[in-house]
Amino acid sequence: MIGARVGVAGRRAPNERSRGDRRIAAARLYFRIERLRVPLGAVLKRLIGRYLADLIHALYKGVWLGILDDDQLAAITQIYYAEQGPEWRHVRWTELGLKGWEQDAIECHFRGRRSLLVGCAGGGREAFALARQGFEVSAFDCSPTLVGAARDYAARNDLAVKFAFAAPDRVPDLGMHDGAIVGWGGYMHVVGAQRRIAFLRRFRAQIQVDGPLLVSFYVRNERDAALATMAAVGTVVRRARGKKPLELGDELRPRFFRHTFTRADVERELFAAGFRLVEFSHEHEYAVGVAI
Repeated sequence: MIGARVGVAGRRAPNERSRGDRRIAAARLYFRIERLRVPLGAVLKRLIGRYLADLIHALYKGVWLGILDDDQLAAITQIYYAEQGPEWRHVRWTELGLKGWEQDAIECHFRGRRSLLVGCAGGGREAFALARQGFEVSAFDCSPTLVGAARDYAARNDLAVKFAFAAPDRVPDLGMHDGAIVGWGGYMHVVGAQRRIAFLRRFRAQIQVDGPLLVSFYVRNERDAALATMAAVGTVVRRARGKKPLELGDELRPRFFRHTFTRADVERELFAAGFRLVEFSHEHEYAVGVAI
């Protein structure tokens, strides 16, 4: 959990507090250095050219990926959405409704379903759009700020959507549902294949046997030299620290961690969690997978 500044209340044991403090301290240090790096990066490109500047940038991000633990990488993402991404809780975003590819998936795979579980729900854009279409919706997110904003919006607009807070990578027990959605791109923010598989298994436990699951993600260019450099550098640093290696596709953006996938990656993780991929589409900015 993020702690008081991000709005998570409750008492914790001293060792739990210490681990949480280290997570937050490392994440905030990353944001402070990034504020300095971004303008310096533009200057560097002018001085030495884009190719060398991009190489230095990949080496720099690889070092960060190596020195930060998985929980610290997750904290960077959580802090961004809780504190530095006000657009995600603004009513204009909340009322945008479903994207075209989301609506297509709902009409094709969720027709006749009644109750849906929405994870990584943010401020509730997908959840409220689905509720307005007649679905019974339960939703959760790891940002207390966004969960609070969603609950306020539901109360003001008399929408019966249940919103729950969950720690990063967790799925709270919200009962059985006819289908589920991992909110737009949320799957990419889970750090590590084993955590992603465990995350999907928790969804599987709350979806009916033949219920569909919708996930969305970026597809990785397997010839992306920057991603390969980040993985190689980060793995060297992590091995020196006695930690598990990075995965190809791990990437630290200025504002959050994300992992990019191949179709085989997604199919393998879904299968390990008890799902079978039945549709894969990469016609839009985000790739879309539907599994049952």
